[in-house]
Parts: sequence; C-alpha cells; structure tokens
Amino acid sequence: MQTRTLYDWFRTSARLHPDNVAIEVTSDSTDYAELRATAQRLSAEMRRALGRSPRRVGLLTSRSLVGYIAYLAALRLGATVVPLNPANPAARNLAIADEANLDLVVVD
Repeated sequence: MQTRTLYDWFRTSARLHPDNVAIEVTSDSTDYAELRATAQRLSAEMRRALGRSPRRVGLLTSRSLVGYIAYLAALRLGATVVPLNPANPAARNLAIADEANLDLVVVD
C-alpha cells in the first residue's frame, strides 16, 4: 500500500479540478490551479532562501490565504509545519521556534 501525503491529495485535486474554487477566506478566494502555482513559487523561494529544503517551517500567520499557501508550500517540500499564534506574546513564539529548531518562519 502506497502512503500519500496531504500535499499528494491536494496535487491530485488541483490536477483534476484546476478551475474549481480551492479555498475561500473571508473575501479572498483562489482556484486550484492558482493555489498550486502560488504554493510552488513560495516553496521555491523557501528553498532558495535556505539553499536547501527546510525541515521545519514555522507559520506565524492568521487564518489567511497567505497562511494556507505557506502551509501547502512547506508540505510540498516535505517539511514539518509548526503553527505559531500571532496572538501569543512574542517571547512565547520565539521560545516555540527555538525549541522546534525551525529553519524558517513565514509571517503574513
């Protein structure tokens, strides 16, 4: 039995339904084709910034389109995603980031 990742499931949906709305967040929405392309661009930027694929990515994002795109980009690279809460004090998020040994943090 082959194990499929969450990104594999997303990629299949994007291939089968490129013009369907993939996500709506408040007044923002995007279709599968654009979401996939944007996640690919962001994952390439993550890799370029580090010179390699990240192992652990922190997301200091609200429930925004940017946050979901960053989540998919990290999963595309096989990284573990560590959610950070923008409502937390900065010291708490820094402590979590340090303990998790994050390679990078995406902020929206």
